[in-house]
Amino acid sequence: MNSVEKELRGQANAVAIFFMHFLGDFPSPFFIGFLFDHYSLYIGVLVMYAWLGFAVVFWGLSYNISVTCIQRFHGSNFKFVLSHFCSHYEPLLNHSN
Repeated sequence: MNSVEKELRGQANAVAIFFMHFLGDFPSPFFIGFLFDHYSLYIGVLVMYAWLGFAVVFWGLSYNISVTCIQRFHGSNFKFVLSHFCSHYEPLLNHSN
């Protein structure tokens, strides 16, 4: 949420939650029910666990990519990143070494 201006954080959170439900909670019962009805209980459960595994791997990769990108900006551009995307790091920008 720190990549969004303070005035827009509520709206950004609402949009994020909408898409999480729209892409996750809404179609999953229909999709899993389809698999149970047309294939077998085993296939449906297998797909559910594979989907969960994909989510864990995806979030892990996205975390590692974001940390790598932030570390690349640690040089002279790091203050730019902090000032534009991380408003709660304001004390770091004013701190002199």
